Order: sequence, then C-alpha cells, then structure tokens
Amino acid sequence: MRKWMVFTITLLLGVSSFANGYGQDISGRILSSLLAGSSKDLAKNFASSVSVAVKQEDGVYSKFQAELVISEFFKQNKPSKVTLAQRMTNNAANAYYVFLLKTQNQNYRVFTKLIENNDVFYISEIRFELITAK
Repeated sequence: MRKWMVFTITLLLGVSSFANGYGQDISGRILSSLLAGSSKDLAKNFASSVSVAVKQEDGVYSKFQAELVISEFFKQNKPSKVTLAQRMTNNAANAYYVFLLKTQNQNYRVFTKLIENNDVFYISEIRFELITAK
C-alpha cells in the first residue's frame, strides 16, 4: 500500500511540474506557431483583445479577428525560419519577446507583448515589422 501511495504522489508531482513548465514556455509555443505559419495556433495564446500591426493593418481586434488578419499575412508570407532574438521578462505582469521571421519574400521582426492573467501569459500585442536592407 505504501509503495502505491509513493508512486501516486511521485506521478502527480511529475505531471504537475510538467504542466507548470508548459504553461510558462509561451515563447516556444509562439516560435513554433510562427514557424508553422499557423494563425490558429498563435491565436490560442491571444488575450481577449489583441493589438495587431501587420503591414497596413493596425488596430485592436478580438481573438478571432486578429487570427484572420494574421492568417492573411501568412498566406502571402510563408515562414522558412524563426529565431528568438530578444526576451524581456523582468516584470511579473508583462513579458516581451522579439522574434526574427524569415519568409520566402522578406524578413520581419515580430514584436510580442504579453500580459499575465491568473499565472498564465497571453499575447496582448503583436507587430510584424518589415526589416529593410541597409
């Protein structure tokens, strides 16, 4: 009986720590969503309203509307490489990530601002800025 109790507690602690680690690794989820060109997966990390800037589109949208705007961007710009360029997580309520997105057509800097709600971070702002050659 004691072995089963120890096994169960160990199993629950392992699952709990995995779930907490997954919840905190939003930068990895954003990176993989960008690389896949999946606005649907990216939208899973959106706050209820999101400030989006993509080319000439700039505004505050619902999760669904933001997903549509970003979907159009991905239709015109197929991602080929994404890297995390900068991370700022000093503030407990906000986090900022900057990704470099290489597409078939051009390169973009993707700025994301995240807000914390009930120990979970959500994207509240996302900007796709064209990197021009100098």
